[in-house]
Amino acid sequence: MTHSYRTSSILLALVLPVINGCSSSSTTVVSPPSNAGAGNDPGTATGGNSATAGSASRGGAPTTISNAGTNTSGGNAGGTNSSAGGSTTAGGTNEATNVGGTSSAGGAMSVGGTQAISGSSSTGGAPTGGVTSTAIGGTSAVVGGASAVGGGSLGTGGLGAGGLATGGAHTGGATFGGNSTGGSSGSQAGGAGTGGTNTTGTGGAPSNPCATANPCVRGTCDGSSGVAKCLCPQTWGGLDCSTLLCTLCVDDNAPSGGSGECWLSPLKDLQTALSAADGLIPSCSQGVQIWVAEGTYLPSSTGDRAASFVLRDNVSIFGGFAGTESAISQRTPSAHVTVLSGDLSSNDVAPFTNNGENSLHVVTGVNNASSAALDGVTIKGGNADTDTGYGAKGGGMYVKTGSPKIVGVTFLQNFAGGNFAYAGGGALYIEDAKPSISSSTFRENLAACGTGYNGGGAIYSYGASSTRLQDVLFLGNRTTAGSGAYQGGGAIYAFGISVPLASPAAALTVVNARFLGNFAGSQDHQYSGGGAILALDTQFTIVNSAFAGNSTTGAARGGALYALFDRGIPQLTNVTMAGNSTAADGRAIYVFLVGDNVAKLTNSIVWGNTGSGSEIAGDVISTTYTCAPGILSGSGNLPACNPLLVAPSGSDAVIGTLDDDLRLQAGSPALNVGNNLAAGLTGITSDLANNTRFSGVVDLGAYERP
Repeated sequence: MTHSYRTSSILLALVLPVINGCSSSSTTVVSPPSNAGAGNDPGTATGGNSATAGSASRGGAPTTISNAGTNTSGGNAGGTNSSAGGSTTAGGTNEATNVGGTSSAGGAMSVGGTQAISGSSSTGGAPTGGVTSTAIGGTSAVVGGASAVGGGSLGTGGLGAGGLATGGAHTGGATFGGNSTGGSSGSQAGGAGTGGTNTTGTGGAPSNPCATANPCVRGTCDGSSGVAKCLCPQTWGGLDCSTLLCTLCVDDNAPSGGSGECWLSPLKDLQTALSAADGLIPSCSQGVQIWVAEGTYLPSSTGDRAASFVLRDNVSIFGGFAGTESAISQRTPSAHVTVLSGDLSSNDVAPFTNNGENSLHVVTGVNNASSAALDGVTIKGGNADTDTGYGAKGGGMYVKTGSPKIVGVTFLQNFAGGNFAYAGGGALYIEDAKPSISSSTFRENLAACGTGYNGGGAIYSYGASSTRLQDVLFLGNRTTAGSGAYQGGGAIYAFGISVPLASPAAALTVVNARFLGNFAGSQDHQYSGGGAILALDTQFTIVNSAFAGNSTTGAARGGALYALFDRGIPQLTNVTMAGNSTAADGRAIYVFLVGDNVAKLTNSIVWGNTGSGSEIAGDVISTTYTCAPGILSGSGNLPACNPLLVAPSGSDAVIGTLDDDLRLQAGSPALNVGNNLAAGLTGITSDLANNTRFSGVVDLGAYERP
């Protein structure tokens, strides 16, 4: 393509950026002469002959050029063959420039080369004494309406990445003007020249970064802009998938043999995706994401009960996709349920029946960092029913050491238990670990108690574990009757007995939780119980939480909570307990302490619980700012109050179900009478219903009235 430019100022603007981009030690700017040919075509030579013989050598010395006037190093009147600096480029000897009668707008200019000045431009564009020529690092360039080899429009000699040449080939960069009369115009993009390695100039087409260092593990690399960008398949809308390069997609409705590219070619099996993630981890500094579409996924296709979905560090599993999304925020897990199922034969007809072949643990995580995450899935049908190793622990999920993240997970109808010591945790068993669990639901899970320290229908937290639960629901979890002591915890069994006495107590932190309708079966032992929670030697803190409809039977104590301690100070702050029951003592709470430890209950409501004994029983509990019948002392207590809860039994008139409403009515004596500085409220900003907690003096119980 040939481009004609009618003013020297346009040409100067075109070439100067090329020159300024070159590496050099000095820059010479030559202004156009005041008498530059006003009436003539500046691209036409009016003196000298065109070069018609010989050609410029790419990367080597120029051949002899005849019929071009006198050949000098500076230039003679009537036609100039100027040596462009006489130096060599990275590609070898610099080509000569044949200027066959140049109408110059001040001559050529270079940076770092030898400047040869001979003669000046004449009025009308005709040369009278030659041309000002400057070498640019060994590359010839002419600035100003130059006519390549005796005439024609600018560009006949080619505009290259190395500068504007007026005859001969360029070192580096593509020529725009095609071939010149006096020699071949070459095209190089940084490759090897005839005489050596060419250098790439700044004025030509940019190099393609994808050709030298393709950063795309998956997707298509596009370097047309000069910066490598990874393009997603068309099904992703042509988005820049730089953030999705380390994403694998899974859909159980997809055909086998997919590559995992979302959602163009999803993998069919989650186990396959986890194996593929292992290969991506080294090149994915931000971790690998696995997106799982709605459907049901099994740990084994061959009936292997010991098989499990194993968490990996730097791998996050996200469920709840329809199979069309291009961002995690677009998914809806409640509408597109992703089930990780232990029902290997797909033949469970009711919870905990016909499940003998089910997986021992649907998911496992051992020594994981917090970069291992599980989000937005349902874990169902696990059956940890063997009495060896950890086979009786955590039917839904087993976590040993480490600190994985569990977010938005529903644990549904999982089982664990047997005669093995410390067995239990129908949904989740935590052993010497520090998991973070949030926005999750534990529903209808079961633990069978044998002769050991058994229980935890939903969770068993064992040993030096430090478990944090936030924004969670425990609904209808239970334990069966056993024959040993220290059994129970319909929802949670926290047991820190293996922690040395000199060490800090194991920890359980519960924030914004609902415990509804959980049950601890009949154990005829005074050290068993806790319809919702049984805690042994565990430092626990419970804040902004509600307990309703939890129960025990037989000699088991504590309709909602049973705590036995050698160490630690249990703390309950802004808790509401209503409608819990026991046949033994402690209709809501029973505390058995060893030593000088004192449990603390503050800003709370304990009311309407039924059964034998008192609402709060056992050893000394420091109670302040609390509405509970029979409290005789303690700052801010309301010993004879009715908190006026909205609807403790809900619209179905059954306590311990989802429609129970434990909020405060207008006029409740529990409004605005709490302690804003109570222990446990540090960092708390909202209540159980996500209303602002502090709009004045805090209310009692789990809910703040707006």
